[in-house]
Amino acid sequence: MVALYAELDEKSAQLREVGEAKDRFWAGVSHELRTPLNSVIGLTGLLADPAAEPLSAEQRYQVELIRDSARTRLGLVNELLDHAKAESGRMEPVLTTVELPSFLQHLRAGLRPLAEEAGIALVVDLDAAPRFFVTDERMLERILRNLLSNGVKFTERGEVRLTVEPEGEEELVFTVCDTGVGIPAEYQERVFEEFFQAPCRPGEGDRARGTGLGLAYARRLAGLLGGDLSLTSTPGEGTRVRLRLPATRAPLPEAAPTGLVRRVLLVDDDPASRALLRELVEGTAQEVEEAEDDDAALRRIRLAPPDAVVLRLHEPATGSRLVLRALERRHGGGRVPVVLIAPTSLPTAQLAGGGAVRAVVDATDLSRAALADALSKATTGGS
Repeated sequence: MVALYAELDEKSAQLREVGEAKDRFWAGVSHELRTPLNSVIGLTGLLADPAAEPLSAEQRYQVELIRDSARTRLGLVNELLDHAKAESGRMEPVLTTVELPSFLQHLRAGLRPLAEEAGIALVVDLDAAPRFFVTDERMLERILRNLLSNGVKFTERGEVRLTVEPEGEEELVFTVCDTGVGIPAEYQERVFEEFFQAPCRPGEGDRARGTGLGLAYARRLAGLLGGDLSLTSTPGEGTRVRLRLPATRAPLPEAAPTGLVRRVLLVDDDPASRALLRELVEGTAQEVEEAEDDDAALRRIRLAPPDAVVLRLHEPATGSRLVLRALERRHGGGRVPVVLIAPTSLPTAQLAGGGAVRAVVDATDLSRAALADALSKATTGGS
């Protein structure tokens, strides 16, 4: 027995060492791959900017190809890292009240360019969906984004449709149907295995290949949310994926967490990005104002200081850094609390430089819940 216990202790120690080595490996992957990919995306964005030196049509086309390729690779790296985190048990659901119509329309808006490029319709049917639903917003978004983008990738004509409807009183079912190539019966369960990819049919080539982790990751997240993910498909006709989640009832609309901060000023030089931020903070702030640059932001703050400033740093972030430094220099390093939204590759602690920044939100995990939490910390002094 003594020898057996000694052997078990030795095996446990070896497993701990393997786990620590795995964590170090993924940390290295995060730094060595995500950082240069973010830099490539930022630099190509500068080259393609209309305010930069003009490019020929061919040069602009090549720059866009580079940027799209870098974004695709960054998505794959993030998918690998997220899957490793879920597998190690370091992901726990954070339940918040999600306003489904707004959440799903925002999700559709983000994927619409992909669908338009593929020449198919992306439809969200909310007729039977409840208005409010309690779940982890980030996990739900990642599951549905994965299912919808898969549908778009494997559909050459027709549509990808998302429907949401209650099933009894205890479940809410999200169904993604496409009119794509379909999956043969012998592969319909195997597509949920890690790194498995169903063979392409003749003529399809590798146009939609990925890591083979998307569905495995989505099913794991569904399990963390207390639900499950299943799939049925007919080759040549399409695929139907069902996400079943516990129908945790949300508070009535009047009890929803709205208006926690009286006035918020959004500072971002990208109009589309400001529109997204406005939508994400509207449930938390009673009044939302916008500024497109540092001068406009400082004018608004001098006239009527807001309760908080939400400042988004793009990469490269020269202009955004100027905004932050101006806020700190002219307003006492903390008179107006700042929530910083930044890519993980930027040294945000160094960028802060003073006491104005009270909370930082990872740009890759941007959500309504994350912003609400950051604004609460910034305005109440929470940690």
